[in-house]
Amino acid sequence: MIPNTLNTAIIIIINLILLLYSLWLNKKIFNSYAYISLPFVFNMMFVFFYIGVYSYIIFSDHMTMYFCNTNNFEYPFKSVIFVTFCNLSFCIGETLILLKTRKLSFHQIVKKLIKIYSIKDLKKLGIITFLFGVISKLIYFVILGKGNLIYYLKNYFSIQVAGVGAGVGADFYLRFLFSFITIGATILLIYTLLTKQSKLLTTLIIISSVIMNFNSRLSIITFLLQLLILVCLYSNSTRKKVPSIFLLIVLPVFFILIAGLGIYRDSTNGKVHTNIDVGYFILGNIHTNRALSDALEANYDLTNQYYGINIIAPIIFKPIPRKIWTNKPLNAAAIYTESVSPGTLKQGFAIAPGIMYELYINFGFIGTIISFVIIGYILMFLQFLFLKEFLLNPLNVFIPLILSCIISRTLYLRGEDLTLMYTYTSFFIIDYILIFLNVRLKNNVWRRDICKKMYQ
Repeated sequence: MIPNTLNTAIIIIINLILLLYSLWLNKKIFNSYAYISLPFVFNMMFVFFYIGVYSYIIFSDHMTMYFCNTNNFEYPFKSVIFVTFCNLSFCIGETLILLKTRKLSFHQIVKKLIKIYSIKDLKKLGIITFLFGVISKLIYFVILGKGNLIYYLKNYFSIQVAGVGAGVGADFYLRFLFSFITIGATILLIYTLLTKQSKLLTTLIIISSVIMNFNSRLSIITFLLQLLILVCLYSNSTRKKVPSIFLLIVLPVFFILIAGLGIYRDSTNGKVHTNIDVGYFILGNIHTNRALSDALEANYDLTNQYYGINIIAPIIFKPIPRKIWTNKPLNAAAIYTESVSPGTLKQGFAIAPGIMYELYINFGFIGTIISFVIIGYILMFLQFLFLKEFLLNPLNVFIPLILSCIISRTLYLRGEDLTLMYTYTSFFIIDYILIFLNVRLKNNVWRRDICKKMYQ
């Protein structure tokens, strides 16, 4: 069946119903906190980047331009039907957690290794961590700009392109340092939410964190989502307003940032656009539907399955540059890039095909559907575990920081793969562990009964 506005509208309605079910299920389990739980955020992003992007392409009549590798235009429609079945499987997976009441808790050994700062220490910790990250990134910018920060700001995209093409990509390994910028800001936000103090300082540091990540649209979006998650964790009044916050604030900011930074990026690369379509900047680099459609048309499930090797091996060998090991196992992005644009990978670039493509070329139709059942169950399991620990002691800020980090990083699955999701998330988690490791509890400000009243 060829895609058209009618069958596209039906697909949208079905997926929105599944998304509303996911929202209802989370609200039923976690009450008002459910609006930004891990399973719901994953489902929301999954629907937006697969079904939402596809719908825009059809309704705006960009079919031929976007599915540029397609010979048979029935495959884009088959891909969204496949996506819809996977969305249904995800909802089934998150529902399975209801079959058994689980008494979840971190092991006592783990708890002893996590320190809980007193509230007064959070402010100092947040500021120091933020400044450490800022200094690290400014030095990096100046080095790339050959001693001139302004030169880098004007030419950052072409500089990055040259660096990646030369096989450098040093910023990937420096993310351990750069992530301290947003980590410091999130810690300071928690301090302000707990004490209602230093609001101006926190606001300025959050704005500075956004500015310092100007060269990565996804970093900004994940950071803002993480802030929203933390605000809703600690603020009763905000949790009740989450739907309106998403519609009136989060989504407009989301689109403005993606479109604006996309225009800025292409401008610094010397590109000139006439009759600019804002949708190009929002969707131009999201290849999820295209990749899945290409995979279905190429019939990968019968001719070239990877059985998970290209998920595990690239994670293990990630630190080894491809310049040194030219035959290093390829992840999903590299496999797709070589299939549609041979030679591009050698220049240091890869097209991000998304989690659906990755699961499909590894496990085929049935394996992908089963994988989404498992993903739904695991995400709900983690949500139970983290939420329980948070309610026991909101001053244990390690728990909400890790939870908000994992939830916000689900955005990386919008066009990347499990390899990159694992890598970028681990960078932040390692930094959090370094900050919160091996100091005993210092809870001398709040009593536990007061904490519990927040969520009664």
